[in-house]
Amino acid sequence: MSILSQLSTDEQKAVAAIEAKAEALVAEIHSYEALGSREISLAKTKVEEAVLWFRQHVLKQAAAKATASTITPPTGTVSTEGSAPTKS
Repeated sequence: MSILSQLSTDEQKAVAAIEAKAEALVAEIHSYEALGSREISLAKTKVEEAVLWFRQHVLKQAAAKATASTITPPTGTVSTEGSAPTKS
């Protein structure tokens, strides 16, 4: 199972939207590749890197939300620490 498949629908849509925009940008950059420069190659690499960092951000935020929702303090408990002993 892919880690990305564990994201909420909104998070998956956000990642997909950024990936689609990056793919279009890389295709546009690729159209200038006939010039064959190192800068064109670096530009494509940096776009791919930006997508990677965005994915990492979304995954980190999703993990933080999941952790926060699973660590909840118990409710309805009463501490007996420091209370006076009872007589029986």
